[in-house]
Amino acid sequence: MTDARARVTSRPSPLLPLSRVSLRPGPLTGRSDRGRARLGGPLTRLLRSRSWTRRMTRPRGVSVRFGGSLAIVLAEQEQEIYGAAGGLGVRPGDIVIDGGAHVGLFTRTALAAGASLVVTFEVTPKSNQALRRNFAKEIADGRVIVMEKGVWREEGSLPLVIVERCSVCNCVSHPWMPATIDVPLTTIDHAVTELKLPRVDYIKLDIENAEANALRGATRVLARYHPRLAVALENSTTRVAYRHEVLGVVQEAFAGCRYACGAVTPRDQRHRILPEILHFYTR
Repeated sequence: MTDARARVTSRPSPLLPLSRVSLRPGPLTGRSDRGRARLGGPLTRLLRSRSWTRRMTRPRGVSVRFGGSLAIVLAEQEQEIYGAAGGLGVRPGDIVIDGGAHVGLFTRTALAAGASLVVTFEVTPKSNQALRRNFAKEIADGRVIVMEKGVWREEGSLPLVIVERCSVCNCVSHPWMPATIDVPLTTIDHAVTELKLPRVDYIKLDIENAEANALRGATRVLARYHPRLAVALENSTTRVAYRHEVLGVVQEAFAGCRYACGAVTPRDQRHRILPEILHFYTR
């Protein structure tokens, strides 16, 4: 597993050696939400088994067809890389924006943490179908709103690259690959106004190297509501520069925010430990 979202150490396994995940403190603040954590229970047993394509319900009621591209996503939720509930993560009563919702794994985590409303943004048609199936009751109850759009710096559309057999790899940021369909884009500022949300408490962005542009389309929300943020950086090929770009966008909108490094990758060839997630918060 290269460029994994956490350092993996374990005894050899015939399928996937994932019995321990270590989230080590990062270079920005020297802290992380969880420190060392151990994967265990049904998820680890499934990952280490040969039942690689069985249908499963994980976590807490999200039904997915399990495959290699979902292993890391499931581990992310178990390790709370977007912030621990009640801490830098979702808190009871929060209104949450899930940018890059996929099939709803983080959405389910946010609801379990007590979110009063989760607004999902996802551009892949099949993922949106799965979201509507997985959260039919919550949608009917008004606890989940599915926006079949991507978040960007402006209203418009972009060609989407659909990567077969990797449902978490679809993106609009690979111009060298042939596009499959055009997808609609909106801004977080526009969506919050359109949906008449009273506030935004937490924003998660994991959208394949489009996070900085999504933040550029959320400057009014950042300045007014000061939401906690979890921003993924791992898809950038120039991660140190991208980190500073993201920091600059957020601090320009709200200079009083604080930030911390979350999950990190192992040392690269230049002996750097690179951040996977940046957390922004005020308290």
